[in-house]
Amino acid sequence: MNTLTPTAGYIVEVQYWEQPDQNTTRSFIDADLLTARQAAFHYAQTLAVKKSPAEVLTVEIHLVEFNNGQAETPFLAQVFKRRFHRSKRVLEPDTYTLNLTMEVSPEFDQLESPLALTIDPTAVDEAVETPEAIFDNVSGLVIEYEYYRSYGHPPGFGYAIVGILGPGDQHLLDQVVSEEGDADAAMTELVKRQKQTRFKLGLRLSFMLYDALGYAASLIGQYNNEYAATGEHLAFSVEFMPID
Repeated sequence: MNTLTPTAGYIVEVQYWEQPDQNTTRSFIDADLLTARQAAFHYAQTLAVKKSPAEVLTVEIHLVEFNNGQAETPFLAQVFKRRFHRSKRVLEPDTYTLNLTMEVSPEFDQLESPLALTIDPTAVDEAVETPEAIFDNVSGLVIEYEYYRSYGHPPGFGYAIVGILGPGDQHLLDQVVSEEGDADAAMTELVKRQKQTRFKLGLRLSFMLYDALGYAASLIGQYNNEYAATGEHLAFSVEFMPID
């Protein structure tokens, strides 16, 4: 029977869209868990810098426990996921051909026709394309912090309290005022809608490693710049809390 205590560490999973034979997974283990984390992130950043301008690269970093050198599943938390897009146009399209079978009228034989489906993997970054995706990623950072705290690992310089303020607070206020007319009634309705929005997204107050704060901020910034609907935004406030 295996009685060894699992060792915490990180795994970096790398996916090259154009050259899948280069896909790789690398483990990072250190007696100081924060050192392993920093090494994993440095490795991911190095890959992103070195990738070809015509390549699409997806990197995921997971907090895991290893037993006899093997990562136990399910992984504890996904603490990073980002698709690094092309910075150079590719002349030939990324086209995948599917065989499509169609049922037609009885007087015809069954027809089989190829369907050309063009997929551009740079068009969508599923880590930041919806508010729910943002909250899922931030939740992973919360789990990471809780693991450090629960198992006595020093969480770096401190931690931050991050409060997601929700989509379009000012936009909602303007909308509600125009609907309600009365300012007091409008403010009551606004608070109600904000609570419903935050409940739906499922996260209001988070603790995370101080080192993870920049990643959380970049997720929200990318969503606001590329995916937010007109008049919508995600905002957050940060209060830095030093370690006692």
